[in-house]
Order: sequence, then structure tokens, then C-alpha cells
Amino acid sequence: FYGCKCHALVSESGYVIDYTITPASIADRSMTEEVLSQFGTPTVLEDMGYLGQSLHDRLELKGIDLMTPVRKNMKQKKILFPNFSKRRKVI
Repeated sequence: FYGCKCHALVSESGYVIDYTITPASIADRSMTEEVLSQFGTPTVLEDMGYLGQSLHDRLELKGIDLMTPVRKNMKQKKILFPNFSKRRKVI
């Protein structure tokens, strides 16, 4: 891939709290812990690029609940809170 990505932590109001710029070839999941490491954010909404049980488990140990959309074939489907899609698309 060419280009870059912005991995951002954004408040419910749409304000950018923190961000990291990476080459486009870097996986989304690899940046999550770096961006969240400085903040005590209990619940984080993310897109499908952040799906992965090991990431969810590591963040859960740190007290962070990672909320991502579910795929049809997922075994354990977490019930999401209302307006998940609208809140996730604030920016």
C-alpha cells in the first residue's frame, strides 16, 4: 500500500484527543495500544480493521472495552449499545 493512515482517538463530541500517523501498510490493530496507552478510556468504538480476539483480551486486562461491529460468522456476538454506527461515524 502507498500513502498514510491516521489512527485517531476522538471524543463522543467529535474532538480529536490523540492521533498517530503511520504508513498505509501498518495494520490498524498494531496502533491501538499506542494510541490508547496514555488515556483511561473505558470504552472505545472501532471499525472492522480492529477485530481480533488477542487485542480485545489485552485491552480488557487494561480495563478497556473495545467495541467493534460484528461479522455474521462471529461465534460470540457482543450486544452493542444503541446508535453504535452513528457514534462511530462522528468524524
